[in-house]
Amino acid sequence: MSFAPNSRHVTGISPVARTVLFWALMVALASVLWLISKAPQDRLSRHSISYSDFLQQVDKDNIATATFGMAQNTADVSGNLREPAQGYQTIVPRDDASYLMDRLRKQNANVDVSESTRQSRENLVMNLAPLLILVGFWIYIMRRFRAKQAPPQNPTSIPPSNTPL
Repeated sequence: MSFAPNSRHVTGISPVARTVLFWALMVALASVLWLISKAPQDRLSRHSISYSDFLQQVDKDNIATATFGMAQNTADVSGNLREPAQGYQTIVPRDDASYLMDRLRKQNANVDVSESTRQSRENLVMNLAPLLILVGFWIYIMRRFRAKQAPPQNPTSIPPSNTPL
């Protein structure tokens, strides 16, 4: 009978599984960051205008194209002006979006409707947040469990590397 700790009993996850899990989480984190930071290149060249300036441009028949990105309460509108030929972006109330679309079509502007990318990014982050919290909690619990199962160290023993002969 031996009172020595069982050296074959390994607690926790194997080193291979730990490495695979680590790299899988790194790839997932990198892909999430890429999706969040990815922005269409044409949006970078657009300048933001206020809602009232957008309505003035609609009144002047100066909107060449308009893309409505529909969200829950608002619509992201981006496109190109006729004079000066430049890009714009603004946010309009969702209730006014159908009226503005009809009005722009009557002015022969190219109107397109899509789902708002801002809303889908927010949904992605909000859907991933509970998963990330759960993974963090699981790692915390596993470390505490492993610390409880570690054999206690004897404080009265002297380390063999520093013992005088």
